[in-house]
Amino acid sequence: MYMARIITICNNKGGVGKTTTAVNVGAALRLKGYNVLLIDFDGQCNLTETFRVNVGPNAHIYAAMANKGISYIEPVEVLSREDKTGILHVIPSSRDLSALEVEMAEEPDRVTRFSTIVEKYRGKYDYILIDTPPTLGLLTISALYSADEVIITVQPQFLAIRGLLTLIEVINNVEGFRNCSIPYKVLFTQYDKRKGLHRNTAESVANAGFPVFETRIRSNVALEESPAAGCDIFTYSKNSNGAQDYDALTSEYLSRI
Repeated sequence: MYMARIITICNNKGGVGKTTTAVNVGAALRLKGYNVLLIDFDGQCNLTETFRVNVGPNAHIYAAMANKGISYIEPVEVLSREDKTGILHVIPSSRDLSALEVEMAEEPDRVTRFSTIVEKYRGKYDYILIDTPPTLGLLTISALYSADEVIITVQPQFLAIRGLLTLIEVINNVEGFRNCSIPYKVLFTQYDKRKGLHRNTAESVANAGFPVFETRIRSNVALEESPAAGCDIFTYSKNSNGAQDYDALTSEYLSRI
Protein backbone atom coordinates (compact mmCIF):
# COMPACT_ATOMS: atom_id res chain seq x y z
CA MET A 1 0.00 0.00 0.00
CA TYR A 2 1.45 3.32 -1.08
CA MET A 3 1.20 6.47 1.00
CA ALA A 4 2.47 9.24 -1.21
CA ARG A 5 4.41 12.21 0.06
CA ILE A 6 2.91 15.38 -1.42
CA ILE A 7 5.35 18.08 -2.50
CA THR A 8 4.14 21.49 -3.61
CA ILE A 9 6.54 23.49 -5.78
CA CYS A 10 5.88 27.20 -5.68
CA ASN A 11 6.95 30.81 -5.94
CA ASN A 12 4.80 33.86 -6.63
CA LYS A 13 7.26 34.91 -9.33
CA GLY A 14 7.16 33.47 -12.82
CA GLY A 15 10.09 32.04 -14.75
CA VAL A 16 11.91 30.63 -11.73
CA GLY A 17 11.82 26.95 -12.67
CA LYS A 18 8.71 25.64 -10.92
CA THR A 19 7.53 23.53 -13.85
CA THR A 20 11.08 22.53 -14.78
CA THR A 21 11.60 21.31 -11.22
CA ALA A 22 8.29 19.45 -11.03
CA VAL A 23 8.96 17.68 -14.33
CA ASN A 24 12.55 16.74 -13.65
CA VAL A 25 12.34 15.84 -9.97
CA GLY A 26 9.39 13.66 -10.93
CA ALA A 27 11.40 12.04 -13.72
CA ALA A 28 14.40 11.56 -11.43
CA LEU A 29 12.26 9.89 -8.76
CA ARG A 30 10.85 7.56 -11.40
CA LEU A 31 14.35 6.59 -12.51
CA LYS A 32 15.13 5.74 -8.89
CA GLY A 33 12.24 3.28 -8.83
CA TYR A 34 9.40 5.38 -7.42
CA ASN A 35 5.89 5.77 -8.77
CA VAL A 36 5.19 9.47 -9.28
CA LEU A 37 2.15 11.61 -10.03
CA LEU A 38 2.52 15.17 -11.33
CA ILE A 39 -0.44 17.54 -10.98
CA ASP A 40 -0.50 20.58 -13.24
CA PHE A 41 -2.29 23.13 -11.05
CA ASP A 42 -1.46 26.12 -13.24
CA GLY A 43 -3.81 27.56 -15.84
CA GLN A 44 -0.82 28.20 -18.12
CA CYS A 45 -0.67 24.40 -18.61
CA ASN A 46 3.12 24.36 -19.07
CA LEU A 47 3.59 20.97 -17.44
CA THR A 48 0.74 19.49 -19.46
CA GLU A 49 2.23 20.86 -22.67
CA THR A 50 5.74 19.70 -21.80
CA PHE A 51 4.59 16.09 -21.99
CA ARG A 52 2.24 16.75 -24.94
CA VAL A 53 -0.68 15.39 -22.93
CA ASN A 54 -3.82 15.09 -25.04
CA VAL A 55 -6.46 16.50 -22.70
CA GLY A 56 -9.93 15.10 -23.19
CA PRO A 57 -13.20 16.81 -22.20
CA ASN A 58 -13.42 17.06 -18.40
CA ALA A 59 -10.21 15.02 -18.11
CA HIS A 60 -8.30 17.74 -16.26
CA ILE A 61 -7.95 19.11 -12.74
CA TYR A 62 -10.30 22.02 -13.43
CA ALA A 63 -13.20 19.62 -14.03
CA ALA A 64 -12.76 18.14 -10.56
CA MET A 65 -12.21 21.51 -8.88
CA ALA A 66 -15.24 23.11 -10.57
CA ASN A 67 -17.49 20.57 -8.83
CA LYS A 68 -19.24 19.45 -11.99
CA GLY A 69 -20.00 15.96 -10.74
CA ILE A 70 -16.50 14.73 -11.58
CA SER A 71 -14.57 13.77 -8.47
CA TYR A 72 -11.79 11.66 -9.98
CA ILE A 73 -9.54 12.38 -12.97
CA GLU A 74 -7.76 9.39 -14.47
CA PRO A 75 -4.04 10.24 -14.62
CA VAL A 76 -2.26 10.06 -17.97
CA GLU A 77 0.81 7.84 -18.21
CA VAL A 78 3.69 9.79 -19.74
CA LEU A 79 6.54 7.46 -18.77
CA SER A 80 5.87 3.77 -18.27
CA ARG A 81 7.63 1.28 -16.03
CA GLU A 82 10.93 -0.04 -17.34
CA ASP A 83 13.66 -2.15 -15.76
CA LYS A 84 14.26 -0.79 -12.24
CA THR A 85 12.14 2.32 -12.81
CA GLY A 86 8.77 3.42 -11.58
CA ILE A 87 6.04 5.16 -13.53
CA LEU A 88 5.30 8.83 -14.17
CA HIS A 89 1.69 9.96 -14.49
CA VAL A 90 0.20 13.42 -15.04
CA ILE A 91 -3.12 15.00 -14.13
CA PRO A 92 -3.33 17.73 -16.77
CA SER A 93 -4.52 21.30 -16.44
CA SER A 94 -6.91 23.45 -18.43
CA ARG A 95 -6.86 27.12 -19.40
CA ASP A 96 -10.17 27.40 -17.54
CA LEU A 97 -8.30 26.87 -14.27
CA SER A 98 -7.21 30.51 -14.33
CA ALA A 99 -10.82 31.58 -13.70
CA LEU A 100 -11.32 29.23 -10.75
CA GLU A 101 -10.55 31.77 -8.05
CA VAL A 102 -13.48 33.94 -9.14
CA GLU A 103 -15.79 30.97 -9.66
CA MET A 104 -15.12 29.59 -6.18
CA ALA A 105 -15.15 32.89 -4.31
CA GLU A 106 -18.32 31.97 -2.39
CA GLU A 107 -17.60 28.25 -1.94
CA PRO A 108 -17.06 27.29 1.73
CA ASP A 109 -14.55 24.56 0.80
CA ARG A 110 -12.60 26.66 -1.70
CA VAL A 111 -9.29 26.12 0.14
CA THR A 112 -9.78 22.47 1.11
CA ARG A 113 -11.39 21.08 -2.05
CA PHE A 114 -8.10 20.46 -3.83
CA SER A 115 -6.74 18.58 -0.82
CA THR A 116 -9.83 16.35 -0.85
CA ILE A 117 -9.15 15.55 -4.50
CA VAL A 118 -5.43 14.89 -4.03
CA GLU A 119 -6.03 12.52 -1.11
CA LYS A 120 -7.73 10.11 -3.53
CA TYR A 121 -4.36 9.51 -5.17
CA ARG A 122 -2.16 9.28 -2.09
CA GLY A 123 -2.54 5.51 -1.80
CA LYS A 124 -1.48 4.91 -5.41
CA TYR A 125 1.91 6.61 -5.63
CA ASP A 126 5.13 7.16 -3.73
CA TYR A 127 5.30 10.87 -4.53
CA ILE A 128 2.83 13.49 -5.75
CA LEU A 129 4.33 16.74 -7.07
CA ILE A 130 2.15 19.81 -7.56
CA ASP A 131 3.11 22.55 -10.01
CA THR A 132 1.56 25.91 -9.07
CA PRO A 133 0.93 29.25 -10.81
CA PRO A 134 3.10 32.34 -10.24
CA THR A 135 0.63 33.92 -7.81
CA LEU A 136 -0.33 33.73 -4.16
CA GLY A 137 -4.01 33.29 -4.91
CA LEU A 138 -6.44 30.45 -4.28
CA LEU A 139 -4.62 27.84 -6.39
CA THR A 140 -1.28 28.25 -4.63
CA ILE A 141 -2.89 28.44 -1.19
CA SER A 142 -4.89 25.28 -1.93
CA ALA A 143 -1.71 23.50 -3.06
CA LEU A 144 0.09 24.60 0.12
CA TYR A 145 -2.80 23.34 2.24
CA SER A 146 -2.45 19.94 0.55
CA ALA A 147 1.33 19.69 0.96
CA ASP A 148 3.45 17.54 3.23
CA GLU A 149 6.32 19.81 2.28
CA VAL A 150 7.20 22.65 -0.07
CA ILE A 151 10.04 23.35 -2.49
CA ILE A 152 10.44 27.07 -3.21
CA THR A 153 12.29 27.66 -6.47
CA VAL A 154 14.26 30.91 -6.47
CA GLN A 155 16.46 32.71 -8.95
CA PRO A 156 19.55 34.16 -7.22
CA GLN A 157 18.58 37.78 -7.70
CA PHE A 158 18.63 40.92 -5.58
CA LEU A 159 14.96 40.78 -4.52
CA ALA A 160 14.95 37.05 -3.75
CA ILE A 161 14.82 37.47 0.03
CA ARG A 162 11.94 39.95 -0.13
CA GLY A 163 9.92 37.54 -2.24
CA LEU A 164 10.76 34.70 0.10
CA LEU A 165 9.54 36.64 3.12
CA THR A 166 6.18 37.20 1.43
CA LEU A 167 5.83 33.52 0.52
CA ILE A 168 6.87 32.31 3.97
CA GLU A 169 4.23 34.57 5.50
CA VAL A 170 1.61 32.86 3.33
CA ILE A 171 2.92 29.41 4.32
CA ASN A 172 2.70 30.43 7.99
CA ASN A 173 -0.90 31.52 7.51
CA VAL A 174 -1.78 28.21 5.86
CA GLU A 175 -0.07 26.38 8.73
CA GLY A 176 -2.33 28.24 11.17
CA PHE A 177 -5.42 27.33 9.16
CA ARG A 178 -4.33 23.69 8.92
CA ASN A 179 -3.02 23.59 12.49
CA CYS A 180 0.21 21.80 11.57
CA SER A 181 3.60 22.77 10.18
CA ILE A 182 4.54 22.68 6.49
CA PRO A 183 8.30 22.16 6.07
CA TYR A 184 9.86 24.05 3.19
CA LYS A 185 13.24 24.37 1.53
CA VAL A 186 14.67 26.83 -0.98
CA LEU A 187 16.06 25.63 -4.30
CA PHE A 188 18.23 27.97 -6.36
CA THR A 189 17.63 27.64 -10.10
CA GLN A 190 19.34 29.16 -13.14
CA TYR A 191 22.44 29.47 -10.98
CA ASP A 192 25.81 30.60 -12.30
CA LYS A 193 28.63 30.38 -9.76
CA ARG A 194 30.76 32.74 -11.87
CA LYS A 195 28.39 35.60 -11.05
CA GLY A 196 29.07 37.37 -7.79
CA LEU A 197 25.41 38.37 -7.47
CA HIS A 198 24.35 34.72 -7.59
CA ARG A 199 26.91 33.67 -4.98
CA ASN A 200 26.10 36.59 -2.71
CA THR A 201 22.35 36.06 -2.96
CA ALA A 202 22.63 32.37 -2.14
CA GLU A 203 24.84 33.18 0.83
CA SER A 204 22.46 35.91 2.04
CA VAL A 205 19.44 33.62 1.87
CA ALA A 206 21.24 30.92 3.84
CA ASN A 207 22.54 33.45 6.38
CA ALA A 208 19.02 34.80 6.82
CA GLY A 209 18.03 31.42 8.20
CA PHE A 210 16.10 29.98 5.27
CA PRO A 211 16.61 26.22 4.80
CA VAL A 212 18.38 25.77 1.46
CA PHE A 213 19.21 22.78 -0.72
CA GLU A 214 22.94 22.35 -1.17
CA THR A 215 22.33 21.36 -4.79
CA ARG A 216 21.87 24.32 -7.13
CA ILE A 217 20.37 23.99 -10.58
CA ARG A 218 22.81 25.55 -13.01
CA SER A 219 21.80 27.56 -16.05
CA ASN A 220 21.63 24.97 -18.79
CA VAL A 221 20.49 25.19 -22.41
CA ALA A 222 19.27 21.57 -22.38
CA LEU A 223 16.79 22.41 -19.60
CA GLU A 224 15.35 25.11 -21.84
CA GLU A 225 15.24 22.84 -24.88
CA SER A 226 13.70 19.71 -23.34
CA PRO A 227 10.12 21.07 -23.05
CA ALA A 228 10.21 21.92 -26.75
CA ALA A 229 11.15 18.30 -27.37
CA GLY A 230 8.20 17.15 -25.26
CA CYS A 231 10.16 15.38 -22.56
CA ASP A 232 12.10 15.58 -19.32
CA ILE A 233 15.82 16.36 -19.15
CA PHE A 234 16.85 12.72 -18.64
CA THR A 235 15.07 11.62 -21.79
CA TYR A 236 16.34 14.62 -23.73
CA SER A 237 19.97 14.81 -22.59
CA LYS A 238 20.91 12.41 -19.80
CA ASN A 239 24.52 13.62 -19.65
CA SER A 240 23.75 17.35 -19.50
CA ASN A 241 24.42 19.58 -16.52
CA GLY A 242 20.67 19.85 -16.05
CA ALA A 243 20.29 16.08 -15.73
CA GLN A 244 23.23 15.90 -13.34
CA ASP A 245 21.83 18.68 -11.17
CA TYR A 246 18.30 17.29 -10.92
CA ASP A 247 19.65 13.83 -10.19
CA ALA A 248 21.83 15.30 -7.44
CA LEU A 249 18.92 17.34 -6.06
CA THR A 250 16.66 14.28 -5.94
CA SER A 251 19.37 12.22 -4.23
CA GLU A 252 19.88 15.03 -1.68
CA TYR A 253 16.14 15.17 -1.05
CA LEU A 254 15.85 11.40 -0.60
CA SER A 255 18.85 11.30 1.75
CA ARG A 256 17.07 13.68 4.14
CA ILE A 257 13.68 11.96 4.25
